[in-house]
Amino acid sequence: MKKKSFLNSILRFVKIIIVAVAIALVFKAFIIEAFRIPTKSMENTLLPGDYLLVNKFIYGARTPNRIPFSEIEIPSFKLPYISKPELNDLIVFEFPYENHEYVYDYHQNYIKRCIGIPGSKLEIVNRSIFINDTLITNPENLLFTKQKSRPRSIPNPKIYPNDSKWNEDYYGPIIIPSEGDTVTFSKKNVGLYFPIIKYELKDDSVEINNHKIFVNGNEISTYIIKQDYYFVLGDNRDESADSRFWGFVPDDKILGQAFMIYWSVDETIENESFMDFFRGIRWSRMMKFL
Repeated sequence: MKKKSFLNSILRFVKIIIVAVAIALVFKAFIIEAFRIPTKSMENTLLPGDYLLVNKFIYGARTPNRIPFSEIEIPSFKLPYISKPELNDLIVFEFPYENHEYVYDYHQNYIKRCIGIPGSKLEIVNRSIFINDTLITNPENLLFTKQKSRPRSIPNPKIYPNDSKWNEDYYGPIIIPSEGDTVTFSKKNVGLYFPIIKYELKDDSVEINNHKIFVNGNEISTYIIKQDYYFVLGDNRDESADSRFWGFVPDDKILGQAFMIYWSVDETIENESFMDFFRGIRWSRMMKFL
């Protein structure tokens, strides 16, 4: 009798653990997820060692694209949203473009500031951002590590699109793609839209040759954009690989909006003792709303 009672207790305990894990996975997948800042691309708004909470349901949570605790990929889709990303939102997203020179981990999550929303006109002039020809206010903690802007006359070959004559401080103007837009290709814009078409069609048969786009060997002269896109920048403008270098963020890659720093540690301090760990905690940043 005691043995049976003991087994029942074990089974109840296992059930509780399973339910708790299931609830935690659902909460993480669809409601709020923790996120760590690994680089200084968002200084001084966010620092390496900041741990954030990310609201995943506000933009429409996305079902997991991998089986939990594995690297096995599965089909994924977005749930209905409460609102769309807005200007200056801090958004967390998966990098959309595989085998890109600026990204070392395709499955890693990234955080940047939303600067351009679908359908808006964006231009960077001497580091200042203009949206629909209106100068926007810079974020409070915006950081430039270089004393001077790069001259307009000196293009950066690493800038997106690669065939432009822009650089990181003089960029555009461009129109941020939005769902339903019909694009007519020309020599001036084919480099801008090719990565989008290749991403949306998810097909290796999409090619570019002599300023023309081919799908399954057939040239296409127009294309209808299938979803909204966003333009993002790091607050540490001179140390951020962002939309200026690799392009737009598709709506279906956005995971959520960062809203709080719940924990922060100075990772430059070596934790050789408890006192080192204690000294490395940034108390002033904990429980800080963004």
